[in-house]
Amino acid sequence: MWSHLSSLAVAIIVFYTPALFLSFPLIIRHGRPRLVWFLNFIMAALRIGTSVVLFLRDKNPSDARFQTPSLTLLSVGVFPLLLSAIGFIRVIRELELPKSRSMVLCIVVLRLIFLVGIALLIVGAILRSPTHPTGIFENMVRASSIVSLGLLLAIAAIQVFIGTRLNELSSSTKTIMTAFVATGHLLLLRILYFILSAFNAHAPTFSPLSSTPGSVAALVCMSLIPEYMVVAINIYVGWKLPRVTRAQGPSVDWLGRDRKV
Repeated sequence: MWSHLSSLAVAIIVFYTPALFLSFPLIIRHGRPRLVWFLNFIMAALRIGTSVVLFLRDKNPSDARFQTPSLTLLSVGVFPLLLSAIGFIRVIRELELPKSRSMVLCIVVLRLIFLVGIALLIVGAILRSPTHPTGIFENMVRASSIVSLGLLLAIAAIQVFIGTRLNELSSSTKTIMTAFVATGHLLLLRILYFILSAFNAHAPTFSPLSSTPGSVAALVCMSLIPEYMVVAINIYVGWKLPRVTRAQGPSVDWLGRDRKV
């Protein structure tokens, strides 16, 4: 009889396989910037890979080699989703303010925050070994979770600013902004689970690999389902939008004022 981990692994494959095939044509359909379309494909592939690791970990529970990869892969999924939100901001820039230097600076800062967050998680996983204390990994995961929350708040602040000019935006940008509203709540729920599991690593309820009913429900409802819904919304937006290409518009600043080049 399969445990909850094996069942989750199969469910992840079933749900993400269609997402993998639906997201790949978007990379070809849309021109540059392509980051957000690549990330949908990468996220689907990442989750399918996660399911394989979860299945192997479930079949070899005494093998410590699968413990850290399982925890890391389950946690790292939030960062491609946050980066896809940054990718949508870049799409808005190409649609509305193609030569706004202020918007470029904001996107660069958001990407730097992203790199810090994911680096903390990956380095923590690398340092977790028999010769290093587990506390190093746990502390880095906690720091990474806080960084992910800060990144989401920064993304939300830019979205709010863009939203103040909603009447001046194109229909494509309005579609993206509507998607932001939907995915923002889901990302907040996902990051909340990330923080709770990071700061309560030994509590059964928020331990992703625990077999208790409460932990399974929390993992599914606060992590896996929100992640999948964000990917599904992103793919829907990708097919709904007309082909997005690098725009050639007037030189303006972030406030929409004319600028001499």
